[in-house]
Amino acid sequence: MRETNANFARHTIFRKSCELAGIPSTRRQASKYRRGLGLATKQKQRAFSLAAQEKIRKIFSKGERHDHK
Repeated sequence: MRETNANFARHTIFRKSCELAGIPSTRRQASKYRRGLGLATKQKQRAFSLAAQEKIRKIFSKGERHDHK
């Protein structure tokens, strides 16, 4: 069964895309986003990179360092 747009609206990347576009993350926007339409889709790539950077920062802030020699 396919995930509903209401549930999809809670995803991190989608919310970050909406935030970057300056629009609310609603079911309607989720529907547009999944079809490749709307303002948030233009921010998708940027949202992916920002989410990845935040994830990396979170790992290193916990003190999990990997020293390579």
